[in-house]
Amino acid sequence: YVRHGFFRAQDRGNVERMGQSEDAGFVVMHGPRAKLARVEIAGVPADAGLSVAEIRELIPQRDGETFDYEAFELAKPRIVEAMRRAGYAFAKLEASVAADVVLDHAIIRLELTPGLLCRFGDVVMRGFGGKLGRAARARVPIKTGERYSSAKLAEAQVNLYDMNRFSQIRIEPDLSVEREEIPIVITVTRATRRELRLGGGFGVDPTSYETRGRATYNITGSPWTLTNTRLEFRPALVRLRDTGQIEPR
Repeated sequence: YVRHGFFRAQDRGNVERMGQSEDAGFVVMHGPRAKLARVEIAGVPADAGLSVAEIRELIPQRDGETFDYEAFELAKPRIVEAMRRAGYAFAKLEASVAADVVLDHAIIRLELTPGLLCRFGDVVMRGFGGKLGRAARARVPIKTGERYSSAKLAEAQVNLYDMNRFSQIRIEPDLSVEREEIPIVITVTRATRRELRLGGGFGVDPTSYETRGRATYNITGSPWTLTNTRLEFRPALVRLRDTGQIEPR
């Protein structure tokens, strides 16, 4: 009850013995539900590209609405991530709730410690090579010396997966020591070069029954490094309802 904003909640419990068993009973007096009075935010740097209002928007509770701890807790990692997108890779957040059991109000207090404004350092790419490596590097929107952003890391991972050449991609910023330049290591595992998939199905419509097969054979990097070859075979046998005749499709 307290987690849902009933700060005055109390309960009374009693146990009644009946033969060899016991019944436990509870009476909950939850009282009124508190409302969110306001959100106090401190520590947002002027050059973050973020305003206090934008940070406030990350908490999905309006002033005057009923208070719930869950919405408050879910917002905390979003706020830290917003700071990291803005270039503060070592941002920290101290968040608390002041519960007023007299006025049935809740006040959220956020204290941000942004840390250093960071830039991308050296970008090391492992598992790449040749034309594929050059093509992959062109899809990584991370440039040494540019302002750090966790959004750029996520964009790079999506771009690399979209190439359909890698089964695993790890993009790891070195955050072991607080510093202005953050080295980035990108490690990939190449996907299986040849892949065979088999499948099938059964279909019914007003005129026929249909049994379907499907075979797909993919060759990655063939006939050239940045091209694929894909062969598909989709056979089917159809049995017509009115005549019983079987036809290939």
